[in-house]
Amino acid sequence: MLRKKVAAQRTAKVEPITDNVLIRLAIDLLLAHSDRLRGDTEEELREALLRNRD
Repeated sequence: MLRKKVAAQRTAKVEPITDNVLIRLAIDLLLAHSDRLRGDTEEELREALLRNRD
């Protein structure tokens, strides 16, 4: 669903937006903000990562 939404909003459809593209972007974002990861559970890690977003 997210892939379809992102693909539909584009103005320049130069390359396809696939689920794998979104996964790679999510990984890049996670690695870029890995210093924020604090916690013992998935929920704690998510909260720490999303707290005080730039």
